[in-house]
Amino acid sequence: MFHWLFGKTIKKHLKKELSSINKVLDNSFSNIKQDFLNMHGRVSFHDKNYENILRRLERLEDHLLKITSPISQKYEREVDEGEFSPKILESEWSSLTERQKDILKVLARLQFEGGKEWISLKQLVDDMYHDKNYDDIRPLVSSYISILVEHNLAKKKRVGKQLFVSLSEKSQSYISKFPESKKKKMLRLQKEVD
Repeated sequence: MFHWLFGKTIKKHLKKELSSINKVLDNSFSNIKQDFLNMHGRVSFHDKNYENILRRLERLEDHLLKITSPISQKYEREVDEGEFSPKILESEWSSLTERQKDILKVLARLQFEGGKEWISLKQLVDDMYHDKNYDDIRPLVSSYISILVEHNLAKKKRVGKQLFVSLSEKSQSYISKFPESKKKKMLRLQKEVD
């Protein structure tokens, strides 16, 4: 009814409100556009850095390969000739934990005493941990054996549900480098520990 009286005022008021909303939206979209441009600049900067890092890494790999190839060729030559360098074996031996060394010693003793190449994991665990339950300690010893297998110091095979363990040629060659009296002393000390 009073539309004809207040119509122009309402239109001016709506136009004023819409123009302020339009300015705010325009400003927001220009800020978003600027943010996208900034992010694009950062991504391209990181792409250049990434390529630079890859080039440096390739140069380092080439340099490392040049350094290590004479060493690896010497080691391969020794292995091909059937000789193991005592320094390599001693460094590997010193890198083992005491428990891993104990497992190898007990395994050598059990093979020596029993005259068998393959020793069951149950026998090994019973010999080392005679006061503990086999099912409780088996996963721990099995993980140690897996580490020794990775270092090529032991071999393992599964027959049915039983796991059998043996010394590898590498560990046998190291143990054979001990003087005979040292072997006997090691076996005697191992028996005392048990």
